[in-house]
Amino acid sequence: MEKEYGETRNKKIYAESLNGASFQELSEKYSVSASRIREIVKNEKKKDAYHADDIYIKILSLTEDKKNATRAYTVLNRLGVNIKEEIIKIDRNRLKKTRSCGPKTEELIMKLKEVIEMEIE
Repeated sequence: MEKEYGETRNKKIYAESLNGASFQELSEKYSVSASRIREIVKNEKKKDAYHADDIYIKILSLTEDKKNATRAYTVLNRLGVNIKEEIIKIDRNRLKKTRSCGPKTEELIMKLKEVIEMEIE
């Protein structure tokens, strides 16, 4: 079997884990250490939680770039900003000081802020 990498492999590992496969079984099947399998499952579980969040869904509706949407959501979480009222208060200076917040992510978060402001008015 040819080795698989990346998101597709990780999603398969997560799905198999949810269906009862042990970390050891998955480790042998995918030629990855059991501790790495554990980390993959943890990360995929976190992504599942993101995808169910209203803020993430709203961010995703503003862009086609799923990675940037996830990055924007992560930046907001790192800042402790996870409700609409807090997002309205965010400014560019605060974003510029935040790790993983480049210009594209900053623009996406500011666009989210504008959308939320319009909804509240």
